[in-house]
Amino acid sequence: MRFAAWLAFAAALLGGCAQIHWERAFYDGMRTNAAQQARRPGPDAVPHASLPEHADYEAERRRLQRAQ
Repeated sequence: MRFAAWLAFAAALLGGCAQIHWERAFYDGMRTNAAQQARRPGPDAVPHASLPEHADYEAERRRLQRAQ
């Protein structure tokens, strides 16, 4: 019985992880990090490279995939 409970728990976790949009989360994290680095004071500040919104990124990616 204990094994079945652990198996059900593992299946629930994996099922939940499958619903996460990993690529979008990673992309949004890059945008947030770039904005934070641009706000740092001093000579270590990194210029803010403005990345497009994720929807624009997805549209451009689909366009390039069709062009191949």
